[in-house]
Amino acid sequence: MRLNRTYALAIALLAPGAVSVARAADCETWSGNMTDRWPGDATVSLTLCPDEEDADFVTGNFSYVDERAGTARSTVIGWWDETHSHLTLSDETIVEAHALPGWRLCASDSYDLDLDGETLAGSFNSDECEDWGTISMHPVTPARNVITIGEVEIRDEPPSRWPFAAAGLAAACALALFVLRRKSGATIVSDL
Repeated sequence: MRLNRTYALAIALLAPGAVSVARAADCETWSGNMTDRWPGDATVSLTLCPDEEDADFVTGNFSYVDERAGTARSTVIGWWDETHSHLTLSDETIVEAHALPGWRLCASDSYDLDLDGETLAGSFNSDECEDWGTISMHPVTPARNVITIGEVEIRDEPPSRWPFAAAGLAAACALALFVLRRKSGATIVSDL
């Protein structure tokens, strides 16, 4: 099949969005508690997305909420072991931090977590804050992911709505290609 440059450009512009939407379905979201030296108990959530080429490599977001200390959100990076039962993560970047007066919020150097049934639990360490503690989380159903396309954030819908979103995306792609074809007078030649 031969495609002209207009079609190639349209596919290149539309394909990244389609890949991002499909990839979000593979992400897992966990929620639970963190107990550290100070201030004590906090609510945490973790969204992990596998790499397209290596499913053991993951990236994601970690959120921390404590009514005494503040809130923070960071990007994380890490790996599952070969049996997918042990996860090692670290904060890559603190994206957002809102420390309350008298507190500071720091990146974690490591999260060492074990998957046991429906529980992802283990420990974390932050050299910067000289803090360490434990984490225990359970899966959140359905996962709540944020898909970013350019500067636009799209929050996912429950899985029951994904077929409609996929159909809408397919229809939008088909319409865009049709309009480009009509404007450019291009034809698609198939050797079938």
